[in-house]
Amino acid sequence: MAETLISFEEFVRIHQSQLEKLEVPKNYWRTIYEKITIEIYDAGEYFTIAKDDSGTWHVFVTNEDGLEVSDSNGIFLVDHAWTFEAEYARRQLQSAPELLVRIAALTECVDENDQEISTGEVVDKAMEKIWLYSQMYKVAKTVFNKDGSVEADKDLTNNITLWYIMDEFGARFSHSDQPNMAFKLFYHVPSELSYTLIYPLRNIEYQGENITRLQPVVGRRICKWGCGRRNLLTGY
Repeated sequence: MAETLISFEEFVRIHQSQLEKLEVPKNYWRTIYEKITIEIYDAGEYFTIAKDDSGTWHVFVTNEDGLEVSDSNGIFLVDHAWTFEAEYARRQLQSAPELLVRIAALTECVDENDQEISTGEVVDKAMEKIWLYSQMYKVAKTVFNKDGSVEADKDLTNNITLWYIMDEFGARFSHSDQPNMAFKLFYHVPSELSYTLIYPLRNIEYQGENITRLQPVVGRRICKWGCGRRNLLTGY
């Protein structure tokens, strides 16, 4: 369960401005509270992921009732497999074997039949691929005052950029300029944890259309590969 238990009313008081800014419909707010508090990750009861013959992943609704925007339970938590600062990413992969194995599998950067590849080569391949799966947000640095008090640094130029990769479920959604699912980064203040909230933007039928999301364009991707938005919407 969430480390710090609070009432629903307190949850709303703390997070209302954030939820409103994210434009998350109010009919989902209590479900968000309950799923975070009890740690309910029930997307597997509603979705399935599958890879086609070309190697492209697809996500479909497998709940027989489909998904309706009016269903207050139709919002889901997606965990983050890895959150990191760019300058420390390589070092973390080198020093955490379990993390490296997970990220290599998630990004499919190594051929499963290749048994000869070294750990260093896996790290190199992972570092090339993680940016295709990564998104970012910024947090304020903590300032320790002379009187012992602590506060957020008001100088926005000192903000820390954090990158994150969604888990094996969240990473499999294909991207579209006309998505049928919303993906919203949400910060849970009491536990100091971030989640991605996903919910339907329109009613989706059982085993109907491919489930898609809008992929934010991140400047680092553009400058790294020199590619435009159309390329970013393909295959990841």
